[in-house]
Amino acid sequence: MSGRDNEPKKPASARFPFFLGRTRAMNASGSSGWEATTIGFTLVGCIAACSGLGYYLDSRFGTGYWLPILFLVGVAAGFREMFVVLGRVSRQQEQAKREKQQKIQLAPHPSPVEEIREAPARDRIFKVPPPPLAGQKPSETAPDEPESVDELIERLLEDDKDEAK
Repeated sequence: MSGRDNEPKKPASARFPFFLGRTRAMNASGSSGWEATTIGFTLVGCIAACSGLGYYLDSRFGTGYWLPILFLVGVAAGFREMFVVLGRVSRQQEQAKREKQQKIQLAPHPSPVEEIREAPARDRIFKVPPPPLAGQKPSETAPDEPESVDELIERLLEDDKDEAK
C-alpha cells in the first residue's frame, strides 16, 4: 500500500476546479441563469469558428467563396443555438412558476348552501351616543334605548306634518 491510500478522500467538489463545480451545481439545481449568460459567447463562438474554417479553406485551396458561406452558416448555427437555449430557459422558468403556484394554499370558496354566520355581538366597553343629525341640537339626541319601528314611523309622520304647515 502506498501512503496515498491512507489519505482521506476529498469531496467531489474539491477535486474539480472551482468554476466546473459551480457549473455542475447550477445545472443540478435547474438554474437557468447560467445558461442564459452563455448565449452571447455561443453566438460569437459559432460565427468565429465557421469564419476561421472558411478562411482556412479559402487560403488552402485558393478560393474566395468558403469564407462568406461558412460565415453565414456560423450566424445561422449561433442563432439556432440561441433559440434552443432561450426555449429551455423559458420552459424551466414556467415549470418553476407552476411549482410555486401549486405550493400556495388558497382558502376554499364557501359553497352557496352554507350560511354565513355573523359574529356574536359583544358588549362594548364604552357606549357612545350617535352623532346628532344635521340641524338637530345636541340636547335633542336620541334616547339611550332605540325606539321601536312603530314609534319611528309615528315620529316621521309628525315631522312631515310639521314641515307641510
